Amino acid sequence: MQIHQIKLKGYGYIGGGVADCSKFSEFMYNSFDENTNNLLAQNLVKRDEIETTWSGIYQRLKVCDKYPPVLCHTDLSKKNVLINENDITLIDWDDAYSLCWVADVAHLTLWMKYEYGNNAEVYRKAFLDNYKTEHDMNAFCETEDLLHVRYGLENLNYFIGTPQYDSFKAILKDSVKRCGMKLEIL
Repeated sequence: MQIHQIKLKGYGYIGGGVADCSKFSEFMYNSFDENTNNLLAQNLVKRDEIETTWSGIYQRLKVCDKYPPVLCHTDLSKKNVLINENDITLIDWDDAYSLCWVADVAHLTLWMKYEYGNNAEVYRKAFLDNYKTEHDMNAFCETEDLLHVRYGLENLNYFIGTPQYDSFKAILKDSVKRCGMKLEIL
């Protein structure tokens, strides 16, 4: 499987051509308002707690700034993966971003938690056992839960009022706990 091989300039959304952030952590930090506005407007989180959590994520994700920006799908889930006996094909690249490789892999493992619940670890292990990168896989293990908090907030923000909300809230609470952070989510 060849993914995360196409190097790009800058980090962020590439729909307009070129991503506009020079560091991965900067892109993650800059998306705070967009990824929390509904949660704050609905009083589902406290502003001071979410700002502290977001700042902590930003500080700890600076370790990823050393990885080059690469083409990332950012919507890796079973609905966007076609599999046959010889190939895996990724479809629906509408949400493509220029990010570091750990960000895309964390998107996938977050969706595995959502889609497969208690069996997610089996799928995660199968994927990670076969994922190849020139970079140290320990970086992924160190940042996976942080990225799950960040992406969990984004998804929770989007899924307010839908059946998916409670599932993502449970995943987010677990990820927050695993990161040693405090964030009450209603």
